[in-house]
Amino acid sequence: MAENLWIVAAGVDKFFQMSGFSSTLKQSISSSDATPSDISTDNNTNLLSVGDTADKIFLHSGLTVTITNSFTVPLVSYAYGITWFGGNVYHTAYGDVDKCFKFSGFSSTITDSFTQEDSIEGCTYDSTDFYTAMAGAVDDIRRYSGFSNTIKDSLSFSRVDGITTDATYLYRTDLVSDKAFKHSGFQLATVDSFTVPDTFPVGMEWEEYSTRTGGSLPTPTPSTGLGMGMMGFFGG
Repeated sequence: MAENLWIVAAGVDKFFQMSGFSSTLKQSISSSDATPSDISTDNNTNLLSVGDTADKIFLHSGLTVTITNSFTVPLVSYAYGITWFGGNVYHTAYGDVDKCFKFSGFSSTITDSFTQEDSIEGCTYDSTDFYTAMAGAVDDIRRYSGFSNTIKDSLSFSRVDGITTDATYLYRTDLVSDKAFKHSGFQLATVDSFTVPDTFPVGMEWEEYSTRTGGSLPTPTPSTGLGMGMMGFFGG
């Protein structure tokens, strides 16, 4: 099974497939949306992406630029995060609504949703819990109890945009520093980082973990408090 990290570079409207967690670029493909924001895969078979210009979620043919299907997300100002878990698409949006959505498979049918008070950016899922990247005065990553608005814990950072996990490590991007970071479990400590090939890394996906079978991230140290506020891709 592949162990590749995908990164969305909004500065050039491309998706980068990295070799594992490294700065080695395996391939790049162009986004179908002029403002790509996040990426996922459905069990390592097809790419899924979301863009803020068309406000659509796209299904790709394999790991290629070719689009085989798409649907429009609910009315939002910023269509931001996407992840795939249990045969369903999950999506996060902020602006007119700050909301997390669960769709029925790859379709526009909403089966569940909940609202948050802050700007929701990227999202991911381990085999137990849902996670969001939140934009605020101090950005934070929130872990929920399953897909619900019950927050189990959170980690605060000076910047967080895209997030993903492999159930051992938590990964995040920072578009200010143009870097990707690797954290051991659900904690602040960074174990590795690298500079991405181009600018504004707003989304990411750990390709191997798209099967979502690895369990929950460990929490070896206490987490910090929640951040507050609003901002977009290029906010401070």
